[in-house]
Formats: sequence, structure tokens, C-alpha cells
Amino acid sequence: MRGRSDCRHRGRVAQALVLALGLLAMQPAHAAERLTIIHVNDWDDMTAAPRIAAAVARERARAASMGSATLVTFGGDMLSPSMLSAIDEGAHMIVLADAIGFDVGVTGNHEFDFGTDVLEERLAESSMIWLAGNVTRQGRPLSGTQPVAILERGNLAVGVLGLVTESTAWISDPGDDVSITSFLATGTELAGTLEADGANIVIALTHLAIADDHALLSASDAIDIVLGGHDHLLVAHWDGNQAMLQSGSQGQHVAVADLVVEEDGVIRFEDIRLVATKGAGNDPKVASMVKGFEGELGAFLDQVIGHTTTALDTRRVHVRSRETAFGNLLTDAMRRATGSDVALHNGGGIRGDTRYPPGTAVTREMVLRELPFRNRAVVLGLSGRTLMRVLEHAVSAIDEGSGQFLQVSGLSFAYDPSQPAGSRVVSVDVGGRALDPQARYTVATTDFLADGGDGYRAFKTAEVIIGAADGRLLANLLADDIAATGTISVIRGNRIRRLDGTPQ
Repeated sequence: MRGRSDCRHRGRVAQALVLALGLLAMQPAHAAERLTIIHVNDWDDMTAAPRIAAAVARERARAASMGSATLVTFGGDMLSPSMLSAIDEGAHMIVLADAIGFDVGVTGNHEFDFGTDVLEERLAESSMIWLAGNVTRQGRPLSGTQPVAILERGNLAVGVLGLVTESTAWISDPGDDVSITSFLATGTELAGTLEADGANIVIALTHLAIADDHALLSASDAIDIVLGGHDHLLVAHWDGNQAMLQSGSQGQHVAVADLVVEEDGVIRFEDIRLVATKGAGNDPKVASMVKGFEGELGAFLDQVIGHTTTALDTRRVHVRSRETAFGNLLTDAMRRATGSDVALHNGGGIRGDTRYPPGTAVTREMVLRELPFRNRAVVLGLSGRTLMRVLEHAVSAIDEGSGQFLQVSGLSFAYDPSQPAGSRVVSVDVGGRALDPQARYTVATTDFLADGGDGYRAFKTAEVIIGAADGRLLANLLADDIAATGTISVIRGNRIRRLDGTPQ
């Protein structure tokens, strides 16, 4: 009996062992796992959507043919600035992003251009996962976002964290109840959390300056790859340990990484590259959606509201460095509409980057292309001393092409760029009289600048005469001003004079 019993027992053990070995052979959890990442960042032009969709679909199909799981990511700046976003506050971009099929994205600074209430509305309309790990509103994550996500791809647990540039606080309009913490401290903490929670790969999805991305990788060994945005760079790099991808801007490329997670957990990048979307064709479904959006708004945008008898220049290099006829047109309209002593508008808020010759028919589309941010005209009360500080800030980075340079109305000033920043303004006249440091002046500007945007902190403590809630949209204000006369004849004068002899 014992012998037969032992024999039966050995037989059952042998059968179990064969079965277990068979099951192990069938389980991929202990084998190498493949993942393909497809990344896009800084895309707000809806006309690029059909070719982005086609490129993403092609890369998905290629990955599937290799037995690779896929993850499609977005690195921020989708809702603004664009012509149509100035009207629908980015709603069409959410529809198009969902059609392309992004899995997870990070909010960029331009997601906050219409205020955080609008951003939260857009996030609620989106089907992708949105991350903003270092952003809180009244101490809680923004509605519709989360700090991190762990996504299942095949047998991989893919951990993703999201980080937003801290400069969002002053280059966009998140509002006083939004806090943005250190990307470095928050990023290293979240990466460690993802690693501890069992993520096989840790991705930092960022909207940061490229130097900050490098700092983040240096600070955290837990991060395997940074998928970036914000600087509009083309980046595809792996140093044998950590990788970095960025796809430029406006969907001209998608950034792609094929990687393998080995049985021992080691991550190996087989290929990391930038793929031009130009040859990808157009996704017909997405193209039809874009055509529909264009048709809905075409009649409104095509309205001719006036003609210009003089050239108008909105080229970036000029609106950020010198007086321009368009800057004069805009700030004069602001001053007329508000009745203020002075009007100031930052060159960085003028976005068309175009020269319009005399005789150009001016449409609402042109105005919206130039002023896409839905900024509102506000009026502040400033002392002459504070106004001087504002003008000093305007020329403090004059040779860097900074968007803080001001176009002006109601005043003229001269400055010497050879002097130290903060001591460059030589003279200021307001309404034809020398600026009085003790006098009070009413100043029309944008709600963006009034809230400290572009570093104009002096505005933050100013008396608010007309606030953002009551201010008019600048694009509508300018369009109405042009339509009222039908003819634009404004020219450059001597409002801003550079004293070092540089041609202006």
C-alpha cells in the first residue's frame, strides 16, 4: 500500500510540475515587455490635427505589428493661443484631441489663458487623463486633474507624473487661488511614490523649460524618461540610462520611443526618434471635423471691418523691441474705449507676426489672429513713480526679445539701453507734460499685465478702477474701434525713442 501510494503521489507531483511549467511558459509577466511612446507637445493649431491623427495611427499600427503596447501623450499648451480659441476658449481643441486619441496629458501654461474656471470646464469635456502634480487650487488638485497615474500597458505598470512650469503664475492667468509648487521638489517626490507603488517605468510628463527637465532627471534616478514641452524644441535623446523627448510644436513632428523592459526590470530604448507628420497624410474623419469648425466660424471671421491706408507691422522682432503702427492702433483704441490717460500693451500679446501693406482689408480674423488670448481691458490708478517703474521693466530685457516690451498710447519716453536695467528710462511725457512722480494717472492695460503677467508686479498693488470682470475683450474692443471709422491711418511717431543710435 505504501509503495503504491508513494507512486501515485509522485505521479501527481510530476503532473503538477508539468502543468506549472506549462503555465509559466504561457505567462508574459516574466518575459521582456515592449512599449511604444508617441508624444506631441505645444499644439494649438487645429489645421494640424488631421496629420497628427494620421501619424499617431500609423505609429500605433507599427507598434502593434511588433507586439508593442502604446502610450500617446501630450506635453501641454493645447487650448490657446489660436484664432478659434479666442472665440470658443479652446473647446474645439478638446474635441480634436479626443479624436486623435491621446491617453494622458499635462496642463501647460496656455491651458490657463482663459482662467482656471474655463480650464476646469475644458478638462471635464476631455476623455484623456490630465496631470498637474505641482498645481493646486485652494489646496486641492485642479478639478479634472490628478498628480500621477499608473496605466496598464500589456503587463507593464506605467507610472506617469505631470509638472507645470512655475512661470505659469505670471505668464498666464491661473488666478490668485491657484498655487504652483517647485517642479523639482514635487517631481522627485512623485517619482519616488510611483516607483514605490510598483511602476515598471516612471515617466515625467512636463511642461517646463529644457534646463528644468535636465535638472529633474539629474535629481531623480527614479525617472526613466521626460516627455517635455514649453520650449518648442525637437529633442530625442537617451544617455544609456535616462531619456528625453520633445516634439517641437504645432504637430510638425511626433516624438516616438520604442523601449523594452527586460525580465530583470532594466529598461532599454531600442529606438528614439522624431517623425515628421508631413508625409503621414490626413485622417479623413478628423479632417472633416476641422472643416466643420472652420465652416461654423468662417462667416464671422471673414467680416471686413475696415481698410488700412498705412502699413501695419506685427512681426515678433518689432513689437517686442520698438514702437509699431499696430501697437499704436491697439493702444489708442484701448485709451479711447476706457477714457484713460495712458494705455499699455505688451508686445508678447501681439501674435500675428505679419506685415500688412497699405490697402489691406481688415477682418475680424486678422484681429483675432493678432490678439488670440481673450485678454480684457482693465483700468488702473498708478502714481507717476509707479508708472516709471513699469516703463523701466518694459525695457529691462530689451535685447532679449522679451514679450514684456510695451506698446504705448498717451505717453512718450526715451531710454538708453547702455545703462543698467532699472536705470534706463531718461525721460517720460504724459499728455505732453513731463511725468510727475507724485501725480496719479489712469492706465488702461490688459488683465494679464494687471495681474502681474510678464513680471509686471508693480501693477499688482495698483488701484483697480475697471477690473477684469467688467473689462471688455481686447479683440472685440479693437475690432469695434476699427469698424467705427472703417479706415486705419495710424503711423509710427516718436512715442518710444532708443538713444544708443540703433535704427528703429
